[in-house]
Amino acid sequence: ITGSNSLTGAMNVNQGTLNLAATNNSRTAAPAYMGVGSTLGSGTLNLLPGARISRFETKLGNATGAKGTLNMTNATLTTGGGEIWIGGSADDIQCEGEMNVVNSSVTVNNWTALGRSFGASGASKGLLNLIGGNWTNQGANNFVVTSAATNMATVNIDSTSTLATGTGNQIWVGENGNGIMNINGGTVLANRTANPALA
Repeated sequence: ITGSNSLTGAMNVNQGTLNLAATNNSRTAAPAYMGVGSTLGSGTLNLLPGARISRFETKLGNATGAKGTLNMTNATLTTGGGEIWIGGSADDIQCEGEMNVVNSSVTVNNWTALGRSFGASGASKGLLNLIGGNWTNQGANNFVVTSAATNMATVNIDSTSTLATGTGNQIWVGENGNGIMNINGGTVLANRTANPALA
């Protein structure tokens, strides 16, 4: 899909692959959701060079047995008052979410949460790879690598990438469950002015 559009409703990729090189301007209010992998099976969304997407919220992996993958190359993604959830956006599900940010920019204005399936049977996995990517987490809440017990998540940051929070936001690694952040020469800035900025 190419060209400029003003899609205001939800955009879901539940099966197969969608290649997107379009511009979706200023669509950061509900119900402009973006979901990848919301049913049993695998869905992949590729944001191709030049793509500029604005969505209220983004969820990767949103049902038991689902895997949602978002690949970005020379692209831009901005969320509004919603969040980005990578691997588990509901209670008591087992799913996977993966996001690969290559020479691209992501701005989140609320929570970023990986491994976020709460509940007795929640067990989801999240993976975020920043490869020449810039990720800014600002607004109301924090950047969290594994939110829920029995979940797992990993963030890999290469030497040319930056992960930064706003002045009121924290970075939590392993809030619950198993959280891993690998910093391979890149830059991580937890800019909260009060302690702790990194937990």
